[in-house]
Amino acid sequence: MLRLFPIETPVEVTEQKIRTRKKQRCDICRKEVINMKQHLMTHTGEKPHSCPVCKRNFTDPSNTKKHMMIHTGRKPYSCPTCKRNFTRSGDMKIHMMTHNGEKPYSCQTCGKSFSRKQNLKSHVQTHGMNRTIYHCTVCSKDFSD
Repeated sequence: MLRLFPIETPVEVTEQKIRTRKKQRCDICRKEVINMKQHLMTHTGEKPHSCPVCKRNFTDPSNTKKHMMIHTGRKPYSCPTCKRNFTRSGDMKIHMMTHNGEKPYSCQTCGKSFSRKQNLKSHVQTHGMNRTIYHCTVCSKDFSD
């Protein structure tokens, strides 16, 4: 059965279509992907879709449309807790972890957890640099020199 989505949320329509397609395995990197033609552009560096405002290039036309929201100021996703608005649903979901305390990314070395994968990556680098970690007793945050 076909599901209809409001015109204002083209991202949801795209995500629904993607879920129904079958994945293929890339011969180059062995990753399973839905759109092989588009995925191969990541290996060739080809980015045929360009933003008409800033000329930034993308492999996928839907990414160009999502990017355009930066220029239009459109932020269709709203956090139900604090009402902060976001251009992408994924950014809103990550933000919502700050409200519920969810921290799914843990450091294998010290066990410290993070809500964002990028914050874990930055933290892991501090272990390899032999940095001294200082713990603030006022705010309970850790800092390094």
